[in-house]
Amino acid sequence: MAIIIWPADAVTGAPSYTGRKLRQANTALMAGAKSTRPLGAMSGVRIGTPSTTVALSGFGWTVKPHAGILDLETAVEASAYWYAVDANVTGTVSAAHATYARVDILTVKLDDPSESDGSSVPAVTVNYTAGTASGSPVAPATPARSMVLATIAVPASGGGNPVSTWAANYCAAAGAIVPVRDNTHRGVVATALAPTADNPLYVHNKAQAAGTELQRTIDGTTWVTFDARDTGWITPSLSAGWVSSGFAYRKIGSQLFFKGELYGGTLSTTIFTLPPGHRPASRVYTSVYSLAAGYAQPGEFYVQDTGVVWIRWYNGGAASPGLGMGTISFLVD
Repeated sequence: MAIIIWPADAVTGAPSYTGRKLRQANTALMAGAKSTRPLGAMSGVRIGTPSTTVALSGFGWTVKPHAGILDLETAVEASAYWYAVDANVTGTVSAAHATYARVDILTVKLDDPSESDGSSVPAVTVNYTAGTASGSPVAPATPARSMVLATIAVPASGGGNPVSTWAANYCAAAGAIVPVRDNTHRGVVATALAPTADNPLYVHNKAQAAGTELQRTIDGTTWVTFDARDTGWITPSLSAGWVSSGFAYRKIGSQLFFKGELYGGTLSTTIFTLPPGHRPASRVYTSVYSLAAGYAQPGEFYVQDTGVVWIRWYNGGAASPGLGMGTISFLVD
């Protein structure tokens, strides 16, 4: 057992550092610690690495400079390695099958003989693995100690050039928001990080609608979406008899806001109808007061789950004496 302090100047020869010890200390900065791998990290490329890092030209492939983290050795104590590719690595896609399509993969592989992994030289290498041509082709198994950067769809001979699809995970700092491509990729990340209530996972999900990309889970299954969309103030088209003085509504995330003044109309009749996406799950209302003298009694401003907006006054009159409001809001999602 060893407890590592890093960095510190040696005094009478201690501390001394091995590569493993330095990797273990550096994982304090990385996302990916969990009960089964407390000194581990999430393998992936650096956040911001573009999908164009893997490129095809005909049957030639290129992996461009990038950096990342690899936690791929068997021993729990091996911890995570940093790597960087500082020049293009190139190769050739195997010839297409005469009849069937194929799915190939490009990977980075970790070798460290000090971890007794069967290798002879410490290295990270870029590798190409051809799949098996089939009527229903699937990617080949990921080689040992390897992380997939991209898949390559190879059509049957005469079907055109291969097409690559970026498939790399992203590493992240401890507690950081992790970019994901879609819900499937989100599930892969959740499995890798095993989130809990004490260690929640936040992702930026590219497949979500603009303004709703941020999501959180504490169990890897149930996700909470944070809605940051803002419609701006919208002036509605009012039903006959109703007159507006600056009346408008606005939706920000899950809150629906109203402001301005309303006049005329007939009590308990529709003022206007909110569009879908702006309606509460069930009817909501708040107390309001009249603008006109002689109508000091309060009334109610209603928003139905159907989107219908209307007013009821307690004085029992048939016509609305007018309504003025500061900004009021309701939860609609």
